[in-house]
Amino acid sequence: MYLKRITSIFSIIMIFMFTIGQSLLPIVANAQELNTTGVVDSFTFDKEKLGYYERMGIKVEFSEKPGNRIKPGDTLTLTLPPELKGFSDTIQLDDYGTCKVNAGTVVCTFNDKVESEKDIQGHFYFTVQSTYAEIDQENKVETNLGTILDKQSVTVTGPSGGGGTDPGKGPFSYKGGEIRPENTNEVHWYLIVNYNKEVLSNNIDLTDTLQGGQTLNKDSFYFDYDNGNPEDRKTLSLEKFVAEGYGKIQFNSDETSFSVEINKDKASGNTVTIGYKANITESGKNQKDLENKYTIKYQVKGEDLLTNSDDSVVENIISGGGAGGNKTTSVSGTKKWNDNNATDRPTTIKVDLLQNGKVVDTKEVTAEKDWKYEFKELAVFDKNGAAYEYKVEEQPVLGYESKVEGYDITNTKVVQTTNISGTKKWEDYNNKFNKRPGSITVQLLQGDKVIQDTTVKADEKGNWNFSFKDLPKYDGQGNEIKYTVSEVKVDGYETKVEGTTITNTYKNTDKTEVNGKKVWEDYNNKFNKRPGSITVQLLQGDKVIQDTTVKADEKGNWNFSFKDLPKYDGQGNEIKYAVNEVKVEGYETKVEGTTITNTYKNTDKTEVNGKKVWEDYNNKFNTRPGSIKVQLLQGDKVIQDTTV
Repeated sequence: MYLKRITSIFSIIMIFMFTIGQSLLPIVANAQELNTTGVVDSFTFDKEKLGYYERMGIKVEFSEKPGNRIKPGDTLTLTLPPELKGFSDTIQLDDYGTCKVNAGTVVCTFNDKVESEKDIQGHFYFTVQSTYAEIDQENKVETNLGTILDKQSVTVTGPSGGGGTDPGKGPFSYKGGEIRPENTNEVHWYLIVNYNKEVLSNNIDLTDTLQGGQTLNKDSFYFDYDNGNPEDRKTLSLEKFVAEGYGKIQFNSDETSFSVEINKDKASGNTVTIGYKANITESGKNQKDLENKYTIKYQVKGEDLLTNSDDSVVENIISGGGAGGNKTTSVSGTKKWNDNNATDRPTTIKVDLLQNGKVVDTKEVTAEKDWKYEFKELAVFDKNGAAYEYKVEEQPVLGYESKVEGYDITNTKVVQTTNISGTKKWEDYNNKFNKRPGSITVQLLQGDKVIQDTTVKADEKGNWNFSFKDLPKYDGQGNEIKYTVSEVKVDGYETKVEGTTITNTYKNTDKTEVNGKKVWEDYNNKFNKRPGSITVQLLQGDKVIQDTTVKADEKGNWNFSFKDLPKYDGQGNEIKYAVNEVKVEGYETKVEGTTITNTYKNTDKTEVNGKKVWEDYNNKFNTRPGSIKVQLLQGDKVIQDTTV
């Protein structure tokens, strides 16, 4: 019967000990919650029935599914029903993440390693404890832990009511312990002494020794005295226990054992509970059980002095987990354009991923994504452990040449080229005046901008040809470029460009003049016929090109001059100039070189009359002819004759 009484006391203690708040859930920015995505494959309970505050293990298995990859920062949250409380713990999923077990949830968070591998799968297991259940009642708890799996059930049975029967006399001392859900790194040990509140004849001596995997927490000690009256109940710290004469205590050097002497006067009539915590060491966390032993020597008044030894074992909290996957890599790159921002650049291109030379994937790359691409979750090794070789190639883009450097792809505009050829012509009388240079510079223009130039000389045949080669045919907007040519000015020549033919014409600037004089043959103007001025014309060939008015100067000379006349014609031949005179009435003109002689011929008329006189005795001798000829002489020259 005393066991029922002990159970009742323990139940009250445990209800008090297991009241904690629920932990906050971790929040990861931009993370996906996986509990309803099908990642959880199964969960199992290791028990079908639980008693009041009884423990149970839960095992969970998970794995990636096609199209549903686990990413860094993703979480898998399991929600415990109110009837089951988780033991606070941190479970390592190898190097892939951790699972935080709290009172009401289990939150697994995955780290960056999952991104470098694929086909991630794993498992974890943890411990829960049943919470409150009504006395003498069975509560069927159904849950799928917040996943999309089918629900499973476990039955929780509440404590027995006891029926009010006398539990009987209990043992003098009892040792117990527990690991509480809120902190699984420590064991709460308690030793109940003088359970039946008897009067003692001697002080109580006891030694308590922790077994492996634990160390004492001195600051956690308390001593509870209960005489059955709640108003008299007191709880003492270790310091007060000693200072107020309740007893003495001594710890060993390695903090795994202590000895205590309890004053019989203070303990008589009281149930004394010694409680403390023990920290679980790293090695202790791997132990299945945690043990505590004690030895007690006491004497109840009127009875013999007794020595008893006993121990208590607390089952450790079992948890663990692991994960694995196939190592993966990624291939990422950037598309670059070398096309002077051409307007005919495509808006999308396609990049092929080659695994050991075979195309295994293709990505569409766009300007909206800054021409960046990435192939993710690529297997690093084949089934035989040999490393894959990954390369990228671009599907052909019309008008561009593709160059791959690593995983970056540069597209260079394929420039359709053209050539501009031309000829230099000289119009300079075959260099008669030796003015032609040994070379000239021809410029190539795009619009009004000089983009190239070249030096041009005569070839072996005397031809002056030039050429600009491999010129872009189209600009960045796809328009055909219009090229023109020009020449750097050549002194003494005029330049004319027709298409790509450049003609240089030499214009000789040598000058000459024509001077002459006017001579009058008019008896010194005896007849007053000479005009006050005359007009002299300058002729080039038979064409009058200038004229000038000529008058007598102060000395009576009639001189004239034509100045600044071109010495050579367009063919480089010296121009032959001639002079002429506009007709002067009454004069005859004679030109000899540049001397113009005007001769006046008087047209006044006269007559010479005469008579023939015969002194022949009136033709006595009949010798007079029938007619005679009379001659008119000018000077001694016969100029006319007549028959008389």
